[in-house]
Amino acid sequence: MRKPRSGINLSTVRSLDVKEMEKPQALYIHIPFCNRICTYCDFPKLLSSTGFIPEYLKALKRELETIPQGQLKTIFLGGGTPSVLNEEELEELLSYLQKSFSPSVEFTLEANPESLSESKIKILKKNGVNRVSLGVQSFDKEILKILGREERTEEETINCVNNLKSNGIKNINLDFIYGLKKEKREELRREIELASSLDVSHISAYSLQVEKNTPLFYQKDVVKDDDGLASDYDFLRKVLKEHGYERYEVSNFAKNGFESKHNLTYWHGDPYYAAGLGATSYVEGVRATRTRNIKDYIAGEKLFISKEKEDLSDQEFDFLMLNLRLEDGFSLKEFHDRFQKDFLKAYEVKLQECKYDLVISSKRVRVKKSLIYVLDQVLLNLLDFDKETK
Repeated sequence: MRKPRSGINLSTVRSLDVKEMEKPQALYIHIPFCNRICTYCDFPKLLSSTGFIPEYLKALKRELETIPQGQLKTIFLGGGTPSVLNEEELEELLSYLQKSFSPSVEFTLEANPESLSESKIKILKKNGVNRVSLGVQSFDKEILKILGREERTEEETINCVNNLKSNGIKNINLDFIYGLKKEKREELRREIELASSLDVSHISAYSLQVEKNTPLFYQKDVVKDDDGLASDYDFLRKVLKEHGYERYEVSNFAKNGFESKHNLTYWHGDPYYAAGLGATSYVEGVRATRTRNIKDYIAGEKLFISKEKEDLSDQEFDFLMLNLRLEDGFSLKEFHDRFQKDFLKAYEVKLQECKYDLVISSKRVRVKKSLIYVLDQVLLNLLDFDKETK
């Protein structure tokens, strides 16, 4: 769901939200290069063969130098496919990040199994990377072909996971995509059972979203309808739970204690730095999105395509929309501390419209577990969507 401008009315003018004043403790870095372009991907990306990588990394370091140096809690290198960088490029970038920001809790790198060699894994370990998110998407070669992914054998993924563990990186996420009409229920179960047999700590399962201007958009009759997607999701959630993976966010499942600390930054509405092509940061209440034009980024020109100072109304909207994605919802005390009002009184009328959607206790508010997948409809009932979309 795209976030519209909030229709929440504030009765008084308040000072900056306490979260807004906090120094960010997280950093997202975008590495846009891939060996192949997936048919469904709408993120800023380029083929690694375009030859921009060396210039891009110089421009990226230039931007990173504008971020205050000092220890952060989390860093996340996403893409694109960061693991397509060669060994020298990985060493230079990761050593710089470790020296400049020394992430104390979680240092994550996204990778594809086919581009993450054991020699690269040793570089990750040497420079403090302690979590790897592998873009598996599927173990089925036919599905990988439809998605535009590089075909690989199951053994390649298994070997990659084993190499990570043998080199001391045991916090591993596997990303999957579901929702293709071709994939049957028994195949879904096999995907999860194979993933769980690798004893990874985290599994993400995303329904296939077909975005405009992606190759998959022009292929007909590929994705299941809403009922099919909902049925698959419910099935996946149950199978994952059987294998010890508890849902903590709509699409994310983890063994106890292995929830993504970096991604929780976003879902809790905390501030964070960002750098790289198309990346969005949230610092001092300003959401700033960088250009998706590689030449502009490298030249350091027209770096930002938008900067928006969020008022307290927008922050309140974000808080509710993001926190309700979480299995545990949000604390009534935190809502009061951030927005200086009682949630139950402020939303008394709206709560009548969605009283069967939420679980409200004396301390917390959350969406009923059976309804998290249809979160958009719950939010429509709770929030005002009557103004122009941002």
